[in-house]
Amino acid sequence: MKYDAFIFDVDGVLLDTSTSFNQAVLLAVKTATGSNRFTKHFISTLKGIPGFNNDWNVAIAGAAWIESGDSVPFSEFVNRLNRYGGGLKALKKIISSLSVSFQQSITKLVMEAYGGTSACKQLYGFEPETIHIEGTWKNETAFISPEKIRPYLPISGIVSGRNRTEMDLAFKLLGWEIPAQRVAISDDAQLDKPNPKKLISIINTMGSENPVFLGDTRDDMELVKNVVRETGKQMDFCCVGNQNGINNFDYQVETVLQFFEKMETANG
Repeated sequence: MKYDAFIFDVDGVLLDTSTSFNQAVLLAVKTATGSNRFTKHFISTLKGIPGFNNDWNVAIAGAAWIESGDSVPFSEFVNRLNRYGGGLKALKKIISSLSVSFQQSITKLVMEAYGGTSACKQLYGFEPETIHIEGTWKNETAFISPEKIRPYLPISGIVSGRNRTEMDLAFKLLGWEIPAQRVAISDDAQLDKPNPKKLISIINTMGSENPVFLGDTRDDMELVKNVVRETGKQMDFCCVGNQNGINNFDYQVETVLQFFEKMETANG
């Protein structure tokens, strides 16, 4: 378990977002549909198939399922999404009436719930209009202390579905920062996970020959597989927390802190 680069997903790996983004998704779907049928379990189920690493997409799928009259059980709905390759492209094949305005309205509600009156303007450039709470981001806590991660920061990188302002907020909550060349955010949907381009760039920038990626979704697993496929180089994948449909990993730990404790024990 000796690595020359540690590259992390953020949500669910470095930060506990179980009551921040997840709660924002649930609140947005309930606000849009008036229904409580979309649950936290359904969020985890969606993240177990490709194309749903992004919380906006999860909320859109949940709201679309309800608005379609949930004519099929959610399990079958997810199976159909998986058969079509996952993500919004698959959702559009299942629900042909899915409109851009619907997607935008759901995304906006998630932003309002997550950013709230305390940070929506800072994060997304507008004040909440429908959901008026302080912001679920305030529920986030770090899974690992700055002191524990500090020895590894010189060889650490980030590949996240967060945008720039969300990532800045994450660094404040984590209590650390790394150079921009080693941080990949979501600024172009075509380059989001599992597209390996940004991760390959970080690996090359770091001159890494033996990197490990720590993630918690199916897209994270596929991301690593795509890096190995395109580069022909070795890269390990550590699944953090629940497996969420992940069936191929080199290590599985409950928290990122546990990963480093195991690694330090193995290395003596």
